[in-house]
Amino acid sequence: MTQLCVGVVSRNTVDAALHVSVHDDVPITLIASRRQVNEDGGYTGFTSRSLAEYTKYAPLITLARDHNGPFQGAGDDTGDDSFARAVACIKQDEDAGWHGMHIDPPVDNTTLALRYLRALALQVPRTMWLEIGGEEQRIDMGDASFALRALALLRENAITPRFAVVQTGTKVVEDYNVGAIMRWTPRDVHVNIRPIVRQLAPVGLKIHNGDYLDQSRLAGLADAGVAGVNIAPEYGVLETTVLLANMHNFDKRQRFIDLACMSGMWRKWMSPITQPTPQRCALLAGHYVLEHPEVREITAPFQVLVHNALVHKIRQHVEALAC
Repeated sequence: MTQLCVGVVSRNTVDAALHVSVHDDVPITLIASRRQVNEDGGYTGFTSRSLAEYTKYAPLITLARDHNGPFQGAGDDTGDDSFARAVACIKQDEDAGWHGMHIDPPVDNTTLALRYLRALALQVPRTMWLEIGGEEQRIDMGDASFALRALALLRENAITPRFAVVQTGTKVVEDYNVGAIMRWTPRDVHVNIRPIVRQLAPVGLKIHNGDYLDQSRLAGLADAGVAGVNIAPEYGVLETTVLLANMHNFDKRQRFIDLACMSGMWRKWMSPITQPTPQRCALLAGHYVLEHPEVREITAPFQVLVHNALVHKIRQHVEALAC
């Protein structure tokens, strides 16, 4: 079974993942970036320890850090103190009893990236599994060369990661996937992905940006032997879609849209050719402001609707990856 890794994009998404895991007896990994969960609560309101406490009753839930590398923090990060911040993050997650750690330095300078990855991997305790890759976003297929070099380097220190990330034709822009995988047939998925799975073995191939893929493509990834798939912004956008569809009080709806737009977080997802409108910006950034006191009050009447929609979507993803 391919592991579904659900992004901690909101408290409601965490609740829905817990519901599916407990009621359906399904293992799910919750993955959190340093912006989502940190010592100050992140934009979800969780610290490493509070998330561990919140999820401890669900025996099949595991917690893993996503994107613990340079320029990944909540504040301005020039890279000068990235290593210290990343090590501090590892320590916080270890102390809280988390299970996994993802390290992904930028790959524009391969030598420096490998050096950084190795040094940081040595800080990860053996009680946590390791996921490695290079911070890179592209539409087309990449190759496994960086991952293979990294794995060879780590073997010198007797470190074998559980997962390696390779660019495999998935990329999220706005609320759709623009990667090459969208042009592939199910057979193409198998033909393109299976060789990378074999190259990396026994380390499992992890797919990032698995959002907005239909059931057949997710099933194709599982059939090709992919070990794990990350899905994150799709859940946040779904939550905001449900909220906007059910907010009929004009003033409250407008306030939610204004707060989402003012966050500026829509910029990382918006296509450069799209004319930003308040409604569109709010759709992409709404989940970043759900812990704002005003937004919590505005959205309180819609929690059951949001929960049901998220549970349904996560179940769809679990079913597709179990094929």
